[in-house]
Amino acid sequence: MDKHDIVFLFPRTEFLNNFSLHHGVSYIEAYCRKQGYITAQFNPNYPAKLHDVMEFIRTHHPRYVGLTCYDNTYFYVKTISEEIKKEFPDVFIVVGGVTPSLVDEFIMNDCPKIDYCIRGFAEIPVAQLIKGVQSEKIKGLTFRKEGKTIRNESQNYSEFKENGLDILPSPILTGLPCMSHEVIINTSRGCFFDCAYCCCGEFIKNKVLFFSMDRVMGELKELDKISKKLVKEGGYKLNVMIMDDTFGIDLKRAKDILKKIIHYDFMLDFFAATRFDCVDNELLELMKKAGFEIELGLESVSKKSLKLISKTSRGQSSAYGNCSCRESEFLRKAEQTIKKCNELEIKYHVNIIVGIPGEDINDLRRTVEFLKDNNTQEIAPSQFTLFGNTRIYHTREKIGIELEENPFILPFKVKVKNGIDDPDRLCKLDFNRIIHEESIEMPQIFLNSNMLESDDPGQCFVLSTCDIDTEIIEYIRSKIIVDGIVIFSHQGEVICSENLALKLIRSKIPIRRYVHIGKTQKPLHDLRYFLKEVPVKSITDKEFIRDLEIPNDIVTQVRLTSPELARDVIEKYEESDDDPDNQIYLEDDCKFFGECCMLKKAKTIIGDKKQIKFCNSSDWIGNITDSDKKIDERLMSLKKNLDQRGCDSCSVKKNCPKCLFPKPLTVKQYCELMKDYLEGMPTFD
Repeated sequence: MDKHDIVFLFPRTEFLNNFSLHHGVSYIEAYCRKQGYITAQFNPNYPAKLHDVMEFIRTHHPRYVGLTCYDNTYFYVKTISEEIKKEFPDVFIVVGGVTPSLVDEFIMNDCPKIDYCIRGFAEIPVAQLIKGVQSEKIKGLTFRKEGKTIRNESQNYSEFKENGLDILPSPILTGLPCMSHEVIINTSRGCFFDCAYCCCGEFIKNKVLFFSMDRVMGELKELDKISKKLVKEGGYKLNVMIMDDTFGIDLKRAKDILKKIIHYDFMLDFFAATRFDCVDNELLELMKKAGFEIELGLESVSKKSLKLISKTSRGQSSAYGNCSCRESEFLRKAEQTIKKCNELEIKYHVNIIVGIPGEDINDLRRTVEFLKDNNTQEIAPSQFTLFGNTRIYHTREKIGIELEENPFILPFKVKVKNGIDDPDRLCKLDFNRIIHEESIEMPQIFLNSNMLESDDPGQCFVLSTCDIDTEIIEYIRSKIIVDGIVIFSHQGEVICSENLALKLIRSKIPIRRYVHIGKTQKPLHDLRYFLKEVPVKSITDKEFIRDLEIPNDIVTQVRLTSPELARDVIEKYEESDDDPDNQIYLEDDCKFFGECCMLKKAKTIIGDKKQIKFCNSSDWIGNITDSDKKIDERLMSLKKNLDQRGCDSCSVKKNCPKCLFPKPLTVKQYCELMKDYLEGMPTFD
């Protein structure tokens, strides 16, 4: 394969796994290719491991490696950068995106393996780097020279003043493939508003730049061709997500775009995000007719909070009409807009922020009640996030925000005085159920046991040992994907798990979530980024299970000790799935629900003698030193037991998990239980 000038890496993670090509980087690629440079993106449709990332680099021989960095993916960016430099010390690593635009100096000081941070639009600076332009002459570039971090002047985007954003080639119109049901386009970049918490305003300093109408329509016409072809072949039509920072910030222009979309009658679905103070009735009617789903940003109904986050203020004046309004008018406009959306029966949801500094549970309740009273269709909650170098970051001490210690600098861990204790947990509430039911009660919620599950083979490791040596670390490194989970299930104290988690972090194992399961009196809390501490009560008492009196500050762990308990708990476990107050972590759950985890290797359990198995109830199947081939051969020999049971001729064979280790049940008891439970249920091929 030809040597590439630059490759861009996006290993699949919880945050970056739903696109075939990264939208922002596709613009960089299109611009670089126009200059004659060879580029590629690594966007696997499978859970990639570190060695997959490294193999991609070996195959493409790049001079530069680019990574888009968000606060919540900085851990991966840092880990991957260090791995790359270990094998390819001469490859230059460039990071861009919102986070490097805000905290470039933090990143450069924290990760010496990163060579460049790009602040703002990256198309032109990346091309200049590849061309060999002297670093000091590239606007928006942060780099090192003689051991010091140099921060060039910011971009002023003067290149776009005459022709707008059209000087950036379109990925859609230049042949970069469209392989996803959802396709992102932009009609503009930037926002005039000056929300104190938002990273957008800091990204390009409250400016708005536009693509021309011809450019926008050209992209939509091309996507319409693709969509019609997909539908003709029996597939789906494309969903076009217009990811402007604020669609409708130029109200007249937005209406012109919608009228053209209606005129061309595109075979496309649409989505756009906007604000309550950037829409009117005519715009909403046009969006309905054009087939749009809408996202509307409310954040809170507390006027104090809206003022604190500067929700209604603007950074610069504009020629596009007065979009801004004060807090009372903003809330009045929200009521009017929700009412109109309901009349039009347009699909929409309203964003709220949980944990704004100074807000308590009553403020959150009032926000939810406001939306309930106005018959809001859907709520989309998000947790308050502190971004570096935003206005709220610089005034954090005055409003009661403290930064806490963190093994990595990002995301910032914060403690908010006089605020909601656990906004992360509250974000897990089913707000839409609350607003559509009579009761407005705010139930307590605790860790959803689904986080202990894994859909991806090799993603979850359960360590029942406190002795993690180099051999175990290297074994996990070779198997884990770049968004793995490690569960500590030893009998030691929580502090032991904390130390083991930090040991893995410092060994550059790319794992986002750490879980401790064990008896402890410590209250449930979430360190958010690296370690979950979960108080667990082991339950074997049939009466307790029947009554389901589960304290709401623990995850309930059930080990089946008898056929009677198994029969009793199976229905209770199913009921608990939809109720956040009744969550049970069934230690042996894989034998009753879903495909047998032993055969699909859903989680790897490592014992204190380095033995491994893939099911809590199974016998040890090998050792970490055994080859994958040897392990698979042993699994296949176990699978032959299913043939001896007569599973192929069983009436519930399509729904039964076919558990290989149904302890404490005998095989006969297990089969009877499955037939009783599954008989008559619809089958799924």
